[in-house]
Amino acid sequence: MAREQKGFVYKEFEKWIDEHRNEILDKLRGLVAIKSVSAPDDSTYPFGKGVNDVLEKMLELGKENLLETENYESYLGSIEWHVGGDETNTIGIWAHLDVVPEGSSDEWKYPPYEMTEDNGWLYGRGVADNKNAAVGALYILKGLRESGYVPKHNLKLYLGTNEEVGMKDISFYREKYSTPFVSIVPDSGFPGSSGEFGRLEFDLISQNKLSNRFLELQGGTVSNVVPGESSADIRILNEDEKAAVKGVLEKTDNISISWTNDVAHIVATGKQSHAAIPQMGVNANKILTDAILQLPFLDQNDRNIFEFISNVNKDVFGTFLGIDGEDEISGQTVSGGNVLSLSDGYIHLVNDCRFNVSDTSARLTENIRKIASENGFNAEFNSVKEPSFVNQDSPILGILKNAYQDYTGEEATFPIGKGGTYAGKLPNAIATGICKRKYTDFPEGIKPGHGSVHQPDECMPVEGYFEGIKLLAFLLTELDKAL
Repeated sequence: MAREQKGFVYKEFEKWIDEHRNEILDKLRGLVAIKSVSAPDDSTYPFGKGVNDVLEKMLELGKENLLETENYESYLGSIEWHVGGDETNTIGIWAHLDVVPEGSSDEWKYPPYEMTEDNGWLYGRGVADNKNAAVGALYILKGLRESGYVPKHNLKLYLGTNEEVGMKDISFYREKYSTPFVSIVPDSGFPGSSGEFGRLEFDLISQNKLSNRFLELQGGTVSNVVPGESSADIRILNEDEKAAVKGVLEKTDNISISWTNDVAHIVATGKQSHAAIPQMGVNANKILTDAILQLPFLDQNDRNIFEFISNVNKDVFGTFLGIDGEDEISGQTVSGGNVLSLSDGYIHLVNDCRFNVSDTSARLTENIRKIASENGFNAEFNSVKEPSFVNQDSPILGILKNAYQDYTGEEATFPIGKGGTYAGKLPNAIATGICKRKYTDFPEGIKPGHGSVHQPDECMPVEGYFEGIKLLAFLLTELDKAL
Protein backbone atom coordinates (compact mmCIF):
# COMPACT_ATOMS: atom_id res chain seq x y z
CA MET A 1 0.00 0.00 0.00
CA ALA A 2 1.47 3.32 -1.12
CA ARG A 3 1.09 5.09 2.22
CA GLU A 4 4.57 6.44 2.78
CA GLN A 5 6.71 9.30 1.60
CA LYS A 6 9.98 10.53 3.02
CA GLY A 7 9.28 11.89 6.49
CA PHE A 8 5.65 10.79 6.45
CA VAL A 9 3.98 7.52 7.38
CA TYR A 10 0.23 7.34 6.85
CA LYS A 11 -0.36 5.38 10.04
CA GLU A 12 1.01 8.34 11.98
CA PHE A 13 -1.75 10.49 10.48
CA GLU A 14 -4.38 7.89 11.42
CA LYS A 15 -3.02 7.85 14.96
CA TRP A 16 -3.15 11.66 15.03
CA ILE A 17 -6.83 11.63 14.02
CA ASP A 18 -7.61 9.15 16.81
CA GLU A 19 -5.84 11.38 19.33
CA HIS A 20 -7.92 14.39 18.24
CA ARG A 21 -11.35 12.74 18.18
CA ASN A 22 -12.81 14.80 21.01
CA GLU A 23 -11.48 18.02 19.52
CA ILE A 24 -12.98 17.22 16.11
CA LEU A 25 -16.37 16.39 17.63
CA ASP A 26 -16.27 19.55 19.72
CA LYS A 27 -15.71 21.70 16.61
CA LEU A 28 -18.52 19.92 14.78
CA ARG A 29 -20.78 20.49 17.78
CA GLY A 30 -20.05 24.21 17.60
CA LEU A 31 -21.04 24.38 13.93
CA VAL A 32 -24.25 22.39 14.40
CA ALA A 33 -25.31 24.86 17.09
CA ILE A 34 -25.49 27.63 14.49
CA LYS A 35 -28.76 27.56 12.55
CA SER A 36 -27.44 28.12 9.05
CA VAL A 37 -30.43 27.82 6.72
CA SER A 38 -29.47 29.72 3.57
CA ALA A 39 -31.87 32.55 2.76
CA PRO A 40 -31.49 36.17 1.57
CA ASP A 41 -31.13 38.50 4.53
CA ASP A 42 -29.92 41.99 3.67
CA SER A 43 -27.20 43.75 1.71
CA THR A 44 -24.56 42.67 4.24
CA TYR A 45 -25.15 38.94 4.09
CA PRO A 46 -26.20 37.49 0.71
CA PHE A 47 -27.67 34.34 2.27
CA GLY A 48 -28.46 35.43 5.81
CA LYS A 49 -26.73 35.97 9.11
CA GLY A 50 -26.86 32.31 10.13
CA VAL A 51 -24.74 31.07 7.23
CA ASN A 52 -22.43 34.06 7.57
CA ASP A 53 -21.93 33.26 11.26
CA VAL A 54 -21.00 29.65 10.55
CA LEU A 55 -18.69 30.71 7.72
CA GLU A 56 -16.88 33.14 10.01
CA LYS A 57 -16.62 30.41 12.65
CA MET A 58 -14.95 28.04 10.18
CA LEU A 59 -12.54 30.73 8.96
CA GLU A 60 -11.59 31.43 12.57
CA LEU A 61 -10.77 27.73 13.00
CA GLY A 62 -8.59 27.92 9.89
CA LYS A 63 -6.69 30.89 11.24
CA GLU A 64 -6.25 29.25 14.64
CA ASN A 65 -4.54 26.38 12.84
CA LEU A 66 -2.21 28.74 10.96
CA LEU A 67 -3.77 28.08 7.56
CA GLU A 68 -4.48 30.80 5.01
CA THR A 69 -8.10 31.94 4.86
CA GLU A 70 -10.19 34.09 2.56
CA ASN A 71 -13.78 35.31 2.61
CA TYR A 72 -15.28 35.84 -0.85
CA GLU A 73 -17.83 38.55 0.03
CA SER A 74 -19.70 36.11 2.31
CA TYR A 75 -20.68 33.92 -0.65
CA LEU A 76 -17.88 31.43 -0.02
CA GLY A 77 -14.83 31.06 2.13
CA SER A 78 -11.62 29.08 1.86
CA ILE A 79 -8.97 27.57 4.13
CA GLU A 80 -5.74 26.75 2.34
CA TRP A 81 -2.52 24.89 2.92
CA HIS A 82 -0.51 26.86 0.41
CA VAL A 83 2.77 25.53 -0.99
CA GLY A 84 3.11 27.68 -4.12
CA GLY A 85 1.46 28.76 -7.33
CA ASP A 86 -2.18 29.49 -8.06
CA GLU A 87 -5.31 27.46 -8.80
CA THR A 88 -3.52 25.60 -11.58
CA ASN A 89 -1.50 24.00 -8.78
CA THR A 90 -4.43 23.53 -6.39
CA ILE A 91 -6.54 20.55 -5.41
CA GLY A 92 -9.88 21.76 -4.11
CA ILE A 93 -11.94 20.15 -1.37
CA TRP A 94 -15.51 21.50 -1.37
CA ALA A 95 -17.94 21.42 1.56
CA HIS A 96 -21.03 23.47 2.36
CA LEU A 97 -22.10 25.00 5.65
CA ASP A 98 -25.75 25.71 4.89
CA VAL A 99 -28.42 23.21 5.89
CA VAL A 100 -32.02 22.56 4.95
CA PRO A 101 -34.70 23.77 7.40
CA GLU A 102 -35.36 21.47 10.33
CA GLY A 103 -39.11 21.39 9.74
CA SER A 104 -41.28 20.84 12.78
CA SER A 105 -39.12 20.50 15.89
CA ASP A 106 -41.82 18.24 17.31
CA GLU A 107 -40.73 15.64 14.75
CA TRP A 108 -37.23 15.45 16.22
CA LYS A 109 -36.30 13.05 18.99
CA TYR A 110 -33.06 14.99 19.40
CA PRO A 111 -32.62 18.80 19.27
CA PRO A 112 -31.84 19.80 15.65
CA TYR A 113 -29.30 22.49 16.59
CA GLU A 114 -27.65 20.79 19.54
CA MET A 115 -25.42 17.93 18.47
CA THR A 116 -26.23 14.87 20.54
CA GLU A 117 -24.06 11.78 20.86
CA ASP A 118 -26.07 8.70 21.76
CA ASN A 119 -24.93 5.09 21.65
CA GLY A 120 -22.24 5.73 19.03
CA TRP A 121 -24.30 8.05 16.81
CA LEU A 122 -24.31 11.81 16.31
CA TYR A 123 -27.60 13.64 15.80
CA GLY A 124 -28.33 17.18 14.61
CA ARG A 125 -28.98 19.18 11.48
CA GLY A 126 -25.76 19.23 9.46
CA VAL A 127 -23.97 16.32 11.11
CA ALA A 128 -24.31 14.32 7.87
CA ASP A 129 -24.91 17.10 5.33
CA ASN A 130 -22.40 18.71 5.21
CA LYS A 131 -20.80 20.34 8.25
CA ASN A 132 -19.17 16.98 8.96
CA ALA A 133 -17.16 17.39 5.75
CA ALA A 134 -16.10 20.94 6.58
CA VAL A 135 -14.70 19.95 9.97
CA GLY A 136 -13.31 16.64 8.73
CA ALA A 137 -11.47 18.29 5.82
CA LEU A 138 -10.01 20.99 8.08
CA TYR A 139 -8.58 18.32 10.36
CA ILE A 140 -7.27 16.39 7.38
CA LEU A 141 -5.20 19.44 6.43
CA LYS A 142 -4.08 20.00 9.99
CA GLY A 143 -3.39 16.34 10.68
CA LEU A 144 -1.43 15.73 7.48
CA ARG A 145 0.75 18.76 8.15
CA GLU A 146 1.44 17.81 11.78
CA SER A 147 2.15 14.21 10.72
CA GLY A 148 4.89 15.32 8.35
CA TYR A 149 3.15 15.14 4.97
CA VAL A 150 4.52 17.51 2.31
CA PRO A 151 2.00 18.13 -0.50
CA LYS A 152 2.98 18.75 -4.12
CA HIS A 153 -0.08 20.95 -4.65
CA ASN A 154 -1.92 23.56 -2.67
CA LEU A 155 -4.71 21.87 -0.72
CA LYS A 156 -7.64 24.25 -0.44
CA LEU A 157 -10.88 23.72 1.46
CA TYR A 158 -13.77 25.71 0.00
CA LEU A 159 -16.76 26.47 2.22
CA GLY A 160 -20.09 27.16 0.53
CA THR A 161 -23.17 28.86 1.97
CA ASN A 162 -25.94 28.30 -0.61
CA GLU A 163 -25.59 24.71 -1.76
CA GLU A 164 -29.05 23.62 -0.66
CA VAL A 165 -31.04 26.32 -2.44
CA GLY A 166 -29.61 27.04 -5.86
CA MET A 167 -25.79 27.09 -5.50
CA LYS A 168 -25.70 30.83 -6.18
CA ASP A 169 -22.55 30.86 -4.05
CA ILE A 170 -20.51 28.83 -6.51
CA SER A 171 -21.99 30.68 -9.51
CA PHE A 172 -20.82 33.94 -7.94
CA TYR A 173 -17.38 32.49 -7.22
CA ARG A 174 -16.87 31.15 -10.73
CA GLU A 175 -17.78 34.48 -12.30
CA LYS A 176 -15.05 36.29 -10.34
CA TYR A 177 -12.40 33.76 -9.33
CA SER A 178 -10.48 30.80 -10.71
CA THR A 179 -11.28 27.22 -9.80
CA PRO A 180 -8.76 24.49 -8.92
CA PHE A 181 -7.53 22.25 -11.71
CA VAL A 182 -9.11 19.29 -9.90
CA SER A 183 -11.58 19.01 -7.01
CA ILE A 184 -13.12 16.44 -4.73
CA VAL A 185 -16.47 17.06 -3.06
CA PRO A 186 -17.09 14.99 0.12
CA ASP A 187 -20.87 15.36 -0.06
CA SER A 188 -21.77 11.90 -1.32
CA GLY A 189 -21.05 8.31 -0.35
CA PHE A 190 -17.86 6.30 -0.78
CA PRO A 191 -16.28 5.48 -3.12
CA GLY A 192 -17.94 8.39 -4.93
CA SER A 193 -19.84 9.54 -8.00
CA SER A 194 -18.37 10.04 -11.44
CA GLY A 195 -21.14 12.39 -12.45
CA GLU A 196 -24.52 13.83 -11.67
CA PHE A 197 -28.00 13.71 -13.07
CA GLY A 198 -29.32 16.85 -14.68
CA ARG A 199 -31.63 18.94 -12.55
CA LEU A 200 -34.66 21.12 -13.08
CA GLU A 201 -36.41 23.25 -10.47
CA PHE A 202 -39.69 24.60 -11.76
CA ASP A 203 -42.85 26.22 -10.43
CA LEU A 204 -46.27 25.14 -11.71
CA ILE A 205 -48.73 28.02 -11.27
CA SER A 206 -52.48 27.80 -11.84
CA GLN A 207 -53.85 30.14 -14.49
CA ASN A 208 -57.11 30.42 -12.55
CA LYS A 209 -57.58 31.30 -8.91
CA LEU A 210 -58.96 28.83 -6.42
CA SER A 211 -62.32 29.77 -4.92
CA ASN A 212 -62.16 32.03 -1.88
CA ARG A 213 -63.05 29.12 0.40
CA PHE A 214 -59.33 28.18 0.27
CA LEU A 215 -57.62 30.46 2.77
CA GLU A 216 -54.20 28.80 3.07
CA LEU A 217 -52.16 26.00 1.51
CA GLN A 218 -48.73 25.08 2.82
CA GLY A 219 -46.62 22.03 2.13
CA GLY A 220 -42.86 21.73 2.23
CA THR A 221 -40.18 24.36 2.68
CA VAL A 222 -37.50 23.76 0.03
CA SER A 223 -37.71 22.00 -3.31
CA ASN A 224 -35.03 19.41 -2.59
CA VAL A 225 -36.90 17.86 0.33
CA VAL A 226 -39.93 15.58 -0.04
CA PRO A 227 -42.34 17.16 2.47
CA GLY A 228 -43.42 15.28 5.56
CA GLU A 229 -46.32 17.62 6.32
CA SER A 230 -48.80 19.62 4.27
CA SER A 231 -51.88 21.60 5.32
CA ALA A 232 -54.91 23.50 4.07
CA ASP A 233 -57.31 25.95 5.69
CA ILE A 234 -60.73 25.68 4.06
CA ARG A 235 -63.78 27.82 4.80
CA ILE A 236 -66.83 25.62 5.32
CA LEU A 237 -70.11 27.29 4.29
CA ASN A 238 -72.77 25.25 6.06
CA GLU A 239 -73.46 22.28 8.31
CA ASP A 240 -73.82 19.89 5.37
CA GLU A 241 -70.31 20.73 4.19
CA LYS A 242 -68.98 20.35 7.73
CA ALA A 243 -70.59 16.93 7.97
CA ALA A 244 -69.05 15.99 4.61
CA VAL A 245 -65.57 17.00 5.79
CA LYS A 246 -65.93 14.95 8.95
CA GLY A 247 -67.54 12.01 7.22
CA VAL A 248 -64.95 11.73 4.46
CA LEU A 249 -61.65 12.95 5.88
CA GLU A 250 -61.89 11.56 9.40
CA LYS A 251 -61.71 8.13 7.78
CA THR A 252 -58.72 9.01 5.60
CA ASP A 253 -55.30 7.70 6.64
CA ASN A 254 -52.61 10.25 7.53
CA ILE A 255 -55.15 13.11 7.67
CA SER A 256 -56.10 15.08 10.80
CA ILE A 257 -58.69 17.87 11.13
CA SER A 258 -59.12 20.70 13.61
CA TRP A 259 -61.66 23.52 13.57
CA THR A 260 -61.69 27.26 14.18
CA ASN A 261 -65.29 28.39 13.85
CA ASP A 262 -66.18 27.74 10.19
CA VAL A 263 -62.60 26.97 9.05
CA ALA A 264 -61.32 23.41 8.75
CA HIS A 265 -57.57 23.04 9.26
CA ILE A 266 -56.56 19.85 7.44
CA VAL A 267 -53.09 18.38 8.00
CA ALA A 268 -51.57 15.59 5.90
CA THR A 269 -48.64 13.61 7.29
CA GLY A 270 -46.15 11.97 4.93
CA LYS A 271 -42.52 10.96 5.29
CA GLN A 272 -39.72 13.42 4.63
CA SER A 273 -36.73 12.46 2.47
CA HIS A 274 -34.11 13.91 0.17
CA ALA A 275 -35.59 14.75 -3.24
CA ALA A 276 -32.87 12.66 -4.90
CA ILE A 277 -34.32 9.54 -3.29
CA PRO A 278 -38.07 10.25 -3.19
CA GLN A 279 -38.79 6.52 -2.97
CA MET A 280 -37.65 6.74 0.66
CA GLY A 281 -40.30 9.35 1.43
CA VAL A 282 -44.05 9.86 1.15
CA ASN A 283 -45.06 13.22 -0.32
CA ALA A 284 -47.49 14.91 2.07
CA ASN A 285 -48.65 17.24 -0.72
CA LYS A 286 -50.01 14.22 -2.59
CA ILE A 287 -51.83 12.98 0.51
CA LEU A 288 -53.36 16.43 1.04
CA THR A 289 -54.52 17.04 -2.52
CA ASP A 290 -55.94 13.51 -2.78
CA ALA A 291 -57.88 14.17 0.42
CA ILE A 292 -59.23 17.50 -0.80
CA LEU A 293 -60.44 15.83 -3.99
CA GLN A 294 -62.69 13.60 -1.86
CA LEU A 295 -64.76 16.61 -0.76
CA PRO A 296 -68.08 16.54 -2.63
CA PHE A 297 -68.69 20.30 -2.56
CA LEU A 298 -65.67 21.38 -4.65
CA ASP A 299 -66.61 23.43 -7.70
CA GLN A 300 -65.25 22.27 -11.06
CA ASN A 301 -62.48 24.89 -11.23
CA ASP A 302 -61.10 23.89 -7.83
CA ARG A 303 -61.41 20.22 -8.72
CA ASN A 304 -59.47 20.68 -11.97
CA ILE A 305 -56.65 22.47 -10.19
CA PHE A 306 -56.27 19.86 -7.46
CA GLU A 307 -56.54 16.97 -9.91
CA PHE A 308 -53.60 18.37 -11.85
CA ILE A 309 -51.51 18.78 -8.68
CA SER A 310 -52.30 15.24 -7.58
CA ASN A 311 -51.45 13.86 -11.02
CA VAL A 312 -48.06 15.61 -11.00
CA ASN A 313 -47.24 13.69 -7.82
CA LYS A 314 -48.91 10.46 -8.97
CA ASP A 315 -45.49 8.78 -8.98
CA VAL A 316 -41.92 9.89 -8.25
CA PHE A 317 -40.73 9.64 -11.87
CA GLY A 318 -42.53 12.59 -13.51
CA THR A 319 -44.63 10.29 -15.69
CA PHE A 320 -47.68 12.57 -15.87
CA LEU A 321 -45.51 15.46 -17.07
CA GLY A 322 -43.86 13.29 -19.73
CA ILE A 323 -40.41 13.64 -18.20
CA ASP A 324 -39.83 10.08 -16.98
CA GLY A 325 -36.92 8.15 -18.46
CA GLU A 326 -34.18 5.64 -17.73
CA ASP A 327 -30.83 4.69 -19.20
CA GLU A 328 -28.14 2.10 -18.55
CA ILE A 329 -25.47 4.69 -17.74
CA SER A 330 -27.17 6.44 -14.86
CA GLY A 331 -30.60 5.02 -14.07
CA GLN A 332 -34.08 6.45 -13.66
CA THR A 333 -35.26 10.06 -13.62
CA VAL A 334 -37.07 11.19 -10.45
CA SER A 335 -39.32 14.18 -9.92
CA GLY A 336 -41.64 15.54 -7.24
CA GLY A 337 -43.78 18.57 -6.43
CA ASN A 338 -42.35 19.35 -3.01
CA VAL A 339 -43.40 22.91 -2.10
CA LEU A 340 -47.11 23.75 -2.19
CA SER A 341 -48.41 27.25 -1.54
CA LEU A 342 -51.23 29.71 -2.25
CA SER A 343 -50.49 33.27 -3.36
CA ASP A 344 -53.27 35.76 -4.09
CA GLY A 345 -55.56 32.86 -4.90
CA TYR A 346 -53.20 31.14 -7.33
CA ILE A 347 -51.76 27.75 -6.42
CA HIS A 348 -48.02 27.12 -6.76
CA LEU A 349 -46.23 23.77 -6.79
CA VAL A 350 -42.42 23.94 -6.86
CA ASN A 351 -40.88 20.77 -8.31
CA ASP A 352 -37.47 19.13 -8.14
CA CYS A 353 -36.50 16.87 -11.06
CA ARG A 354 -33.26 14.85 -11.36
CA PHE A 355 -32.98 13.52 -14.92
CA ASN A 356 -30.73 10.82 -16.35
CA VAL A 357 -27.65 11.72 -18.35
CA SER A 358 -29.08 10.51 -21.68
CA ASP A 359 -31.92 13.03 -21.50
CA THR A 360 -31.91 16.77 -22.16
CA SER A 361 -33.42 19.74 -20.40
CA ALA A 362 -34.83 20.90 -23.75
CA ARG A 363 -37.06 17.82 -24.06
CA LEU A 364 -38.16 18.00 -20.45
CA THR A 365 -38.96 21.71 -20.39
CA GLU A 366 -40.96 21.40 -23.61
CA ASN A 367 -43.05 18.54 -22.19
CA ILE A 368 -43.58 20.26 -18.86
CA ARG A 369 -44.81 23.45 -20.51
CA LYS A 370 -47.09 21.50 -22.85
CA ILE A 371 -48.76 19.34 -20.18
CA ALA A 372 -49.04 22.28 -17.78
CA SER A 373 -50.70 24.48 -20.41
CA GLU A 374 -53.15 21.75 -21.38
CA ASN A 375 -54.24 21.59 -17.74
CA GLY A 376 -54.54 25.30 -17.03
CA PHE A 377 -51.11 25.88 -15.52
CA ASN A 378 -48.02 27.90 -16.39
CA ALA A 379 -44.49 26.59 -15.84
CA GLU A 380 -41.68 28.85 -14.66
CA PHE A 381 -38.15 27.42 -14.49
CA ASN A 382 -36.05 28.59 -11.56
CA SER A 383 -32.92 26.62 -12.42
CA VAL A 384 -31.73 24.27 -15.14
CA LYS A 385 -28.58 22.15 -14.90
CA GLU A 386 -27.52 19.68 -17.56
CA PRO A 387 -26.10 16.27 -16.56
CA SER A 388 -22.37 16.03 -15.97
CA PHE A 389 -20.02 13.10 -15.73
CA VAL A 390 -16.35 12.20 -15.78
CA ASN A 391 -15.30 9.71 -18.42
CA GLN A 392 -14.56 6.32 -16.86
CA ASP A 393 -11.13 6.43 -18.56
CA SER A 394 -10.23 9.70 -16.80
CA PRO A 395 -6.81 9.55 -15.05
CA ILE A 396 -8.31 11.32 -12.02
CA LEU A 397 -11.02 8.71 -11.68
CA GLY A 398 -8.44 5.95 -12.13
CA ILE A 399 -6.29 7.35 -9.31
CA LEU A 400 -9.24 7.50 -6.93
CA LYS A 401 -10.43 4.00 -7.84
CA ASN A 402 -7.00 2.52 -7.23
CA ALA A 403 -6.59 4.46 -3.98
CA TYR A 404 -9.96 3.33 -2.66
CA GLN A 405 -9.27 -0.30 -3.51
CA ASP A 406 -5.76 -0.06 -2.06
CA TYR A 407 -7.04 1.34 1.25
CA THR A 408 -10.17 -0.75 1.73
CA GLY A 409 -9.58 -3.91 -0.27
CA GLU A 410 -13.00 -3.33 -1.84
CA GLU A 411 -13.77 -2.87 -5.52
CA ALA A 412 -14.41 0.77 -6.36
CA THR A 413 -17.33 1.83 -8.55
CA PHE A 414 -18.20 5.47 -9.19
CA PRO A 415 -21.80 5.58 -10.49
CA ILE A 416 -23.74 8.63 -11.67
CA GLY A 417 -25.40 10.26 -8.66
CA LYS A 418 -28.83 11.85 -8.33
CA GLY A 419 -27.80 14.15 -5.52
CA GLY A 420 -26.80 17.63 -6.60
CA THR A 421 -23.37 18.63 -5.28
CA TYR A 422 -20.74 21.21 -6.14
CA ALA A 423 -19.09 18.56 -8.31
CA GLY A 424 -21.74 19.20 -10.94
CA LYS A 425 -20.70 22.86 -11.09
CA LEU A 426 -16.93 22.39 -11.28
CA PRO A 427 -14.42 21.19 -13.89
CA ASN A 428 -12.60 17.91 -13.16
CA ALA A 429 -14.61 17.32 -9.99
CA ILE A 430 -15.66 14.06 -8.38
CA ALA A 431 -18.03 13.70 -5.43
CA THR A 432 -17.00 11.29 -2.70
CA GLY A 433 -17.73 10.54 0.94
CA ILE A 434 -16.83 11.71 4.41
CA CYS A 435 -18.50 8.94 6.43
CA LYS A 436 -17.84 5.22 5.87
CA ARG A 437 -21.36 3.86 6.15
CA LYS A 438 -24.30 2.57 4.16
CA TYR A 439 -26.91 5.17 3.34
CA THR A 440 -29.79 3.22 4.87
CA ASP A 441 -28.09 1.94 8.02
CA PHE A 442 -29.71 3.68 10.99
CA PRO A 443 -29.72 2.87 14.69
CA GLU A 444 -32.61 1.09 16.35
CA GLY A 445 -35.33 3.40 17.59
CA ILE A 446 -35.13 5.84 14.67
CA LYS A 447 -38.58 6.09 13.13
CA PRO A 448 -39.20 5.60 9.39
CA GLY A 449 -38.59 8.86 7.58
CA HIS A 450 -35.97 9.93 10.13
CA GLY A 451 -32.19 9.77 10.27
CA SER A 452 -31.07 10.53 6.75
CA VAL A 453 -29.94 13.86 5.30
CA HIS A 454 -32.82 16.34 4.99
CA GLN A 455 -34.88 14.28 7.46
CA PRO A 456 -35.61 14.81 11.17
CA ASP A 457 -33.00 13.27 13.46
CA GLU A 458 -30.31 13.51 10.77
CA CYS A 459 -27.54 11.30 12.09
CA MET A 460 -24.11 9.82 11.50
CA PRO A 461 -22.19 6.99 13.21
CA VAL A 462 -19.16 8.22 15.12
CA GLU A 463 -16.89 5.38 14.04
CA GLY A 464 -18.00 5.68 10.43
CA TYR A 465 -17.11 9.37 10.54
CA PHE A 466 -13.54 8.81 11.71
CA GLU A 467 -13.06 5.93 9.30
CA GLY A 468 -14.30 8.24 6.56
CA ILE A 469 -11.92 11.04 7.52
CA LYS A 470 -8.97 8.65 7.27
CA LEU A 471 -10.15 7.26 3.95
CA LEU A 472 -10.79 10.71 2.45
CA ALA A 473 -7.32 11.82 3.51
CA PHE A 474 -5.80 8.80 1.78
CA LEU A 475 -7.70 9.56 -1.44
CA LEU A 476 -6.52 13.15 -1.24
CA THR A 477 -2.86 12.30 -0.69
CA GLU A 478 -2.84 9.67 -3.44
CA LEU A 479 -4.38 12.23 -5.82
CA ASP A 480 -1.79 14.82 -4.75
CA LYS A 481 1.13 12.44 -5.28
CA ALA A 482 -0.06 11.03 -8.61
CA LEU A 483 -0.94 14.26 -10.43
